[in-house]
Order: sequence, then C-alpha cells, then structure tokens
Amino acid sequence: MTNPGEFDNMSTSTKKRKYNMTTKNRKLTEEQKQEIVAMRSENATLRTISAKFGVTPKTIMFVLSPDYYAAHKEKNREYFRAKAAAKKLTNVSAPESGGCDGSAI
Repeated sequence: MTNPGEFDNMSTSTKKRKYNMTTKNRKLTEEQKQEIVAMRSENATLRTISAKFGVTPKTIMFVLSPDYYAAHKEKNREYFRAKAAAKKLTNVSAPESGGCDGSAI
C-alpha cells in the first residue's frame, strides 16, 4: 500500500514503471472507457483500474468525470497563460543605471 505523496520524489521513469505506461500519450478506446466505468461501479479502486489499463489514476478520474477533466484542462490553460505573461514582464529590458560597467578600471 502506498502513502499519499509517495510518488513526489520518484523520477518520471519510475512512475511510468509503477503504472506500466508504455507511451506518454496512451489512448483509451471507447470499449476500455466503458469497462472502466463498469469496474468503478463494482467498487474497484482507481489504482487497480489504472494498473489494468497502464495509465495513471488521474487518467481514470478523467474518464469517470469529464467535468473534472474540463476543469483541470482550463486550470492548466490559465496557469500557463499567467506564466507566459509573467515571463514577458521579466523580459522587458530594465532601464540603464548610472553604475559602473566594469570597463573603467
């Protein structure tokens, strides 16, 4: 049994081995999604389902709750927009100061 936060210090390759993921962008078929919903209705855990399909438990949550996926996707969009805006602000050149440039020594 794992503890919350147990994977925080694991490398990505270790996480992939843990969940038996073969590719980063693994696609689930409609039949697999239906099976996921059926397994969850029979009280299977997210971890058990994710291990069977070779994806993360978060991916299973996305399948089970499309609203959760949409909210997560929008939150990521907002984060990256804000990050890009902050980067633009820091890349604006600072005004020249009257300090020494190191060449008059």
